[in-house]
Amino acid sequence: MFLNILNNAYDAVREGTRAARIEVVSARAGAFIEISFRDNGIGLADAERIFDPFFTTKDVGKGTGLGLSICYGIVREHGGEIICHNNPDSEGATFMVRLPIASETASFGAVAGVHPNDAN
Repeated sequence: MFLNILNNAYDAVREGTRAARIEVVSARAGAFIEISFRDNGIGLADAERIFDPFFTTKDVGKGTGLGLSICYGIVREHGGEIICHNNPDSEGATFMVRLPIASETASFGAVAGVHPNDAN
């Protein structure tokens, strides 16, 4: 999900004429972690539709319009939220992802899908 947002930011800053800049900032906000991705690219033409399936601002053959829709679904499935807006004070756009902080830590084996009761 983060890679998709970064790839979109990279595409946006490449289209601009300024020196490219992408900033990633994370912070704890109560029971959530917030990760923001801010770029100085061309900005969002249709911010209200950006998470719609099959919506894309990219040229034919350059994007499917599924990346941000899938990101939205992943974030929502994990109890978080994702928003975006054009930067009010400068060029470009910002995406903000808020995810709840896990109350328990998972073992590496559980994350990898290995269960201790599996007999091999």
